[in-house]
Amino acid sequence: MITLPKLPEVHIGKLSNGMRYVFVPDKGSGLIHAEVLGYAGSILETDPGTYGVSHFLEHVVCNGTKSFPDEDVLTNEFDLIGASRNAVTGFTTKRYHLQTDSSKSREVIKYISECILCPILDNTIIERERLVIQSELKDSLSKPLVRGSMNSRKKSFDLARLHEHNLGTHESIANIKRDDLINFHQKFYMPSNFIFGVMGDIDHLELVSILEDEIGFAPSGNTQSKIWVEHKKNGKFISSDKGIENSSVEICWPLTQEQILHDYHNICKLISVLGSMRRSRLYRVLREKLSSVYGVHMGLSGYSSFSSFCSIDTSTDRDSVDAVIDASIECVRSFLNDGPTEKEITQSINQTVFWMKKEMANKMSVLKNTMGDVLFNPNFVSVENEINKLLSFEKDESIEAFRSCIKGDPVIIVRNPV
Repeated sequence: MITLPKLPEVHIGKLSNGMRYVFVPDKGSGLIHAEVLGYAGSILETDPGTYGVSHFLEHVVCNGTKSFPDEDVLTNEFDLIGASRNAVTGFTTKRYHLQTDSSKSREVIKYISECILCPILDNTIIERERLVIQSELKDSLSKPLVRGSMNSRKKSFDLARLHEHNLGTHESIANIKRDDLINFHQKFYMPSNFIFGVMGDIDHLELVSILEDEIGFAPSGNTQSKIWVEHKKNGKFISSDKGIENSSVEICWPLTQEQILHDYHNICKLISVLGSMRRSRLYRVLREKLSSVYGVHMGLSGYSSFSSFCSIDTSTDRDSVDAVIDASIECVRSFLNDGPTEKEITQSINQTVFWMKKEMANKMSVLKNTMGDVLFNPNFVSVENEINKLLSFEKDESIEAFRSCIKGDPVIIVRNPV
């Protein structure tokens, strides 16, 4: 019998302009944490001459908005009382966040709102941050893991933007102008494209009132269509990377846009189940087949990264790579022909729910995970609803959805030591 985790109180709602928000009360903490998460990452950059404009914009926005025009004002308002503020630009998402004393709730929400609505984009700051970003890129490119990841994306994905560093190139960073920042801001920084998240010692109705005052009045804008990224067909490549001693092998199956849309819930449920199957028959068979013969260190995961569906990650010596690949693919396909047993499904679901329970003990994790779910899944209702879907796992239906996704050949990425 599965005991459902005790969930923190979570409110999901809409402001008058349609902007969605997630609120997790934290009574008695004396703190307020506010952030926006939006579909405004570097994957949306289409001009190679201005690759990195999304990250560049983040740097400039953090240095001044209409009511907080420079670092001195931001320091006096927030930093002197121990506030934590930052921003993150990923390939798909953008995040601005600030945490401080709850007595500053209105000011915090105003600042985060103005990051979306009215940053200053001062030319002096632009030129200063250009040098900072160039240095940041140079440092990042000096790391073998970063270069290896870039090489993998070039071989795995057709989308040109994924072939370069998230920050752009030295040439594109030097080429970005204020107008480029303004254009990206006007196109993607709008309430309909972001989720507002708050965790803190504040009443729900008071929070909604402040949100309405600070961002609920703004025009919603047009919601951006998501870019679906697919792996290259029949991908298999070997690259040599400095910094590794063993060969590493990743095997993952492509997931098409049609499959994502048609079988979303069944596929996601099976991903959750597969991700917790480390002690299942599949994992044991793989371990016996690979580890005892080739000395392979391995892991099995179910996840959805861009369009990857499920993945086997191994580390082995150079001479065993081909045998490891063949054995892994044969084992997974054999497992799917039979399907997981009821015992394996029950075990995996219990492990997944236990992992959720641990995650839900942390209110910040609940806030961030729920914001991501709401941003990318328009049908998301509540955390409880998603858990109930997992617990009502339909074995046959989900396995058929899974099988349909791996009929094609997997993408195989091999990294060998130089």
